[in-house]
Amino acid sequence: MKVAIIVDNEFLTLWQYNSLKLASNLVDIKLILNCKNTITKRNYIKYFVYYVINFLFIRNKHSAKILINNKFSKSKLFDFESHYFNNRQHLPKETLEIIQDEKIELIIKFGMNLLNVDNIDKIVKNGV
Repeated sequence: MKVAIIVDNEFLTLWQYNSLKLASNLVDIKLILNCKNTITKRNYIKYFVYYVINFLFIRNKHSAKILINNKFSKSKLFDFESHYFNNRQHLPKETLEIIQDEKIELIIKFGMNLLNVDNIDKIVKNGV
C-alpha cells in the first residue's frame, strides 16, 4: 500500500519510527510530508500538574525525537506550510496535488495539530 506520513520539522519519536519499521512489509512509504509551521499552543499554568507528571514519569527512551533525514531513503521529502482556519490546519493545494500524483492510498499523521481532512478524503482511498 502506498503511504505518506505527516511529520513536524522532520522529526519522529522513536516509538513512531519503530512502528513504521514493524509495518514495513505492509506499507510502502512514498512521501514524507514535512509541516514547517505547526504551532503548539500549551497552557502550562492550567495543565501544570500534567506537565510535571509527564516530565518526571512518562518521558522515556521511546518518546525521544529522531531526525528522519536518512531513515526512509526511498521516500520523497516534501516540505510545506499549512494554512490555519477555524483552529484547524489545512494542507495547501500543492501538497494535495503531490498526494494525488503519487497515488497515495493512506496517510499516517504523526505531525500537525487538528487537521481538516475534507479535501484529503476525496483524494486518498483509505483516508488519514
